[in-house]
Amino acid sequence: MNVKTLTIFSFFAVFLVLPLVTAIIPSEGAIDAASTYLRQGEEASIVNRPYLVDGRQYFVVYFHPQTNVEVKNLVVVIDAETGLLVEDQNVLRKVYSFDEKQTFIQDFVTEKTLSLQEMNANLESGKQSRESAETSLDDVDRNLARAGDENIVLVQTAFSQFTLEVERFNEEIDSGLDTQDLFEREYSNTALDALVIRYNATLKSLVTTVKVGEDYQRAVINKSNELTQKGVEENSFKPGLQTAFDVGLDRFPSRISLEGAFAEFQGINSVQTQRRVNDSIQSYLYRKNKVDSDNAIESVRASVEDIINRKSQVVECTSVTELEKVWQAALSSQSGNKFPQVLGNVTLVQSELNKVKTNLDRCNAQNNPTPQNTSSDNTNIFIGVILLMIVGYFVWKFTQKKPESGDGTVQTPSGKGNLFGQ
Repeated sequence: MNVKTLTIFSFFAVFLVLPLVTAIIPSEGAIDAASTYLRQGEEASIVNRPYLVDGRQYFVVYFHPQTNVEVKNLVVVIDAETGLLVEDQNVLRKVYSFDEKQTFIQDFVTEKTLSLQEMNANLESGKQSRESAETSLDDVDRNLARAGDENIVLVQTAFSQFTLEVERFNEEIDSGLDTQDLFEREYSNTALDALVIRYNATLKSLVTTVKVGEDYQRAVINKSNELTQKGVEENSFKPGLQTAFDVGLDRFPSRISLEGAFAEFQGINSVQTQRRVNDSIQSYLYRKNKVDSDNAIESVRASVEDIINRKSQVVECTSVTELEKVWQAALSSQSGNKFPQVLGNVTLVQSELNKVKTNLDRCNAQNNPTPQNTSSDNTNIFIGVILLMIVGYFVWKFTQKKPESGDGTVQTPSGKGNLFGQ
């Protein structure tokens, strides 16, 4: 296969695959599906795009007070392909974890102003300062060498270590930005987990970079004080060391602040986070099961109460004892929030209702017999009349051909003699 043929084949292969992509419901459809479970005073809002979890897409709908969109009363998960509410706890756990982690990161970087883009911009803005610091250190070193035996080897070593950490930090930022770009394209749970790992590594690298940078600045201050105490001409080192002190650290929070932020970010996978996920699952399933069971009870209530209210009349045709029994069981399980039992009992109630209705219909049919259909009898009479008419006709024709004489003998065609030739 030549290159041109392969290109054409690839072109058509793309269009053969495209129709296989599963369509998803509009976001409005997801909100409609979830709104059945809204309570009075609540509104629903939806995440701007579906989450891709293990290869399947899910919409996440938030229930919140009408007066405060920041508070989440409930988080509802909708299958973006079917439009149905999700009840599988394994799926819910993954979707809720996705939502929890994404929300955590957004809140964290907003509060701390520590997004990957901001880190990158701050690092880039300090590049000129670091270059100037390197030049100044070289100048100071030359000036001290000309003045005597003094040197700034320890300061230069500290600067080299800082420069190495800056390079590592820059590499972490680049990897983090690539991972973030992948996440924004996929919006998947695997890409989000990868982003959490990369962001954590980048934040850790920033902490180390700032720490090494502060160690370098401390070395600069200590050397400047040492040279001053020794009486070395200040013009030979002080201006240069002052310039070398600035390596762009002021663009970032302090080391202590960053260490606190790094420790706080570890909470994204903490026991507390998992507890919030589990609480969200239980709250959602409780609300859904409660509403479903209440609706199931109400779907048969009118029919059951109608039968029970007419019990004195109904018992003449059928027993309602079993219906009353399963109905009371359904009401009891509802009051006890035993939702699976409610649905099972309602199924039994519906079955008993069908039996009662069937028996009532049979009883009514016996007490009010339907008039018999006489059309078949009328048809038989009509056919009988026709047959009699046909027989009569043939008898009449026969008598016309063979008339009898007055004495009871039959005349011959010639009219001579009788039948015996007498």
